[in-house]
Amino acid sequence: MCKLVLDGGSVSSFTSVSNVFIDEYMNKANGEFVKIYLHLLRMVSKMKDEPEEFSTEKIADHFGILESDVYRALTYWNDEEVLSLSFNDEGKIEGVLLNNYIQTKPASGRILHQDESVDVNMLAKASGESVAVPASSSSEYIVPKKTKRTASEIMKLSDDSRIKELCFLAEQYLSITLSPAATNSIIYMVEDLRLDSDLIEHLLESGETSLPKIEKKAVAYAKAGITTLEDAKQDEMLREKIVGAIYKVFGQDSPAPVKREIEFIAKWHNDFKFSDEIIIEACHRTMAHTHKGSFEYTDSILTNWYNQGALSMEAIEKLDDEHSKKQSSKFKKTSKKASKNKIESHTYDFNELEKKLAKSNKKND
Repeated sequence: MCKLVLDGGSVSSFTSVSNVFIDEYMNKANGEFVKIYLHLLRMVSKMKDEPEEFSTEKIADHFGILESDVYRALTYWNDEEVLSLSFNDEGKIEGVLLNNYIQTKPASGRILHQDESVDVNMLAKASGESVAVPASSSSEYIVPKKTKRTASEIMKLSDDSRIKELCFLAEQYLSITLSPAATNSIIYMVEDLRLDSDLIEHLLESGETSLPKIEKKAVAYAKAGITTLEDAKQDEMLREKIVGAIYKVFGQDSPAPVKREIEFIAKWHNDFKFSDEIIIEACHRTMAHTHKGSFEYTDSILTNWYNQGALSMEAIEKLDDEHSKKQSSKFKKTSKKASKNKIESHTYDFNELEKKLAKSNKKND
């Protein structure tokens, strides 16, 4: 069983369901997953008035399902970015944060950009404390907002041969007929994000079936300064290289990384700006402490280094030295205190004790 701290972010004290959730997420999800998400929304408002212990076991009991089904639902919504999960050192779920961008995300399906986003940096921990997930550096490229275009503007831009071809490819790969809003997504990638046609086509043929998710990947590329297919392939190659190295340290085969692992690596590289050497060092320490491969535990190590400003191996070694000195000082204090409380041993002269005992017996006689 996992006890959870449920953090509603800025979700209101009454139970309301976002139209975005209903329009864009609910129709694709398993019915049990939808029920669990709605239950989380209800619990947010209920626990503000009537605090109570909350756990995955309680959710399972409430719906008469297995606890593993609750895990699957939470993981699904985490992958869809409807909520964010936090994990303990053993890689088990310990906190749930309902992402508030879901309530303000426009119906067009585009993601919020840097100047529009709300603060969802705090993940609740089972201890009741909160751990900040560092925000991206302010020096990052700021993604241009999608231009709001009228139907006539969209139609006019659609006559451009480049956009017309990409719209045709989108309909073929995604098996859909593009609406004006969807067409504007293609225009956004071309006109606002300035991505090459080859890169946009690469995204369209990647196997992703949701145009909003393709747009999100396009935004991620633009944020990283990747605008050509060649740059994207180079980036993918580097990611594959570090993923292979990580799995080698973890003593595992190197499968295709899942979404959560890719997100961790992107965070370590793009947000924290850590080198491969530092990431691999954190992986080695993960194995030393847990004796198993865990991206979550590695992330906790790297987040700690980042928060303390240790961005190089020299700075990390300095932190290690400071930690060793503190531990050594703590051990000396403990040893000193223990020696004071220790019962001193005594040596006895047994011949002298026998004489005293004999005198005492004579007096009694």
